[in-house]
Amino acid sequence: MPPVERVGKYGGAWRMGLLGGSDTALMTRTIGYDYLVRWDPAWNKVVPNVAASFEASPDAKTFTFTLREGLKWSDGQPYTADDILFWYEDIELHKELTPTRGQNPVTVEKVDQHTVRMTFAQPDGLFLQVQATPAGDRWTRYPAHYLKQFHQKHNTTTLDQLVKEAGARDWVELFRLKGMGIPGTPYNALWQNKDLPTLSAWRIVEPYGGNAQRVVAERNPYYWKVDPQGRQLPYLDRVTYEVFQDREALVLKAANGEIDMQERHIATNQNKAVFADNQQKGNYRFFETVPTLMNATVIQLNLTHKDPAKRQIFQSQDFRIGLSHAINRREIIDVVYVGQGEPYQVGPRPEAASSTTRRWPSSTPRSTSNGPTSTSTRPSPRRTARASGSARTASASRSPWRSRPAPAAPSGST
Repeated sequence: MPPVERVGKYGGAWRMGLLGGSDTALMTRTIGYDYLVRWDPAWNKVVPNVAASFEASPDAKTFTFTLREGLKWSDGQPYTADDILFWYEDIELHKELTPTRGQNPVTVEKVDQHTVRMTFAQPDGLFLQVQATPAGDRWTRYPAHYLKQFHQKHNTTTLDQLVKEAGARDWVELFRLKGMGIPGTPYNALWQNKDLPTLSAWRIVEPYGGNAQRVVAERNPYYWKVDPQGRQLPYLDRVTYEVFQDREALVLKAANGEIDMQERHIATNQNKAVFADNQQKGNYRFFETVPTLMNATVIQLNLTHKDPAKRQIFQSQDFRIGLSHAINRREIIDVVYVGQGEPYQVGPRPEAASSTTRRWPSSTPRSTSNGPTSTSTRPSPRRTARASGSARTASASRSPWRSRPAPAAPSGST
C-alpha cells in the first residue's frame, strides 16, 4: 500500500473525541473503512480493497468479486466466500433478521472459496459506488465462525442458555447484540461488542456505549495490508476516543493539543479563530482537505406542487432564472460563512474528474436550465490541523461542510 507522504514508524496512539453516546460515524470513517472495494484517495474511481479484483457485467446486473487469499479475521480465523454466503443465507434471507429486502434484492452465489457472484433482476448501475460507502459493510462484518453460535439454525443445543446469559428477549435480539444493531437505537455491534472479530486495522478492546468515557481499539495482529517495504500495517498501536458530552469541551481539548487529528465536530468557521490563536501553544499545524459537497445550500422548488398557481410559477424557467439572480451569494458567503466559499451552482466540483463545470462570476449567477434548483455557495477547501514536530494535532476549518456527500433532497421539498 503506497503511503500518502512517507513510510511510517511503529508505535504510538491516535487520540480523537466522540460526542455523546451515538457518535459511531467517526469510528466508521477513521477505523472502519475496509470493505470489498473503496474509493481511491482522489475519489476518482472505485478500487479493490478486501476483494483482490471485481468484474461487472455490461448490463450492470451481475458483479463478480474475487477475494484476497489468506485473509484472516482479527482472531486468526480465515475470511472466505463462506462468510459472505452466511450473511446472504442466514441474515439477508431470514425474515426475522431482515424483514424487508428492497425493490431490487441481490442474489449471492458462491463460485469457490474466494469468489462470489452477485446478481440483480434489474440493472444496478451504482452498485460498485455504493459498496465503497458504509453501506458496503455487509460483506465484511459478519464472521460466520463466531456468529453461528448465536443463530437458531446453527445452534440447537446451547442457544437458550446464551440468550439467558445475555439478558436478551430471544435469539434474534441476542444475534443483533452480538453482530448487528438494535433497530431504533444507536447500538452497533461493530463498536459495542469487543468479542466480534474484524477485518479492520484495529480491533475494539474497550467498547462504546453505556457510560463508557472512552473507546479504545488496538492493532489487529492479522491485518492484511503492508507498506512498500513489506512491513505489516497499521503503524499505530492503538486508537483512542474520549467521549465528550459537550462540544466546547472537545474544542478546548483540541486547542490544548490533546487531540491528534480530527475534523468531525470541531472544524467549523466559528472555531477557526480559537485554533489559530492556540496553534503555537497546542503545537499543531493545518492542512487542507477538499469537501465532496458541491454546494452548501440548495433551494429545490416543487415542480408538481398541488397548488396550480405555485406549480405554474415554479415550472417557469424564467422565474427560476430570476430567483437565481435575486440570491446574493456573495453576501451569504460573507455573513453566514465568514467569507469562506464562492458563488456556485448545482454541478460537480471543479476538482471532480468528470467535471466540465465552469465557475460563474458572482455578478452573473445562473439558473440550471431544466432542473428545479437554485443554489447558493460552494464550500472552500477545508483547512484541518496536523501536529508539527509531534504526535499532537487538532483541527480547524475554513468552512462548515461535511467531508462526505449529503443525501439528496426529496423531490417534494422546497
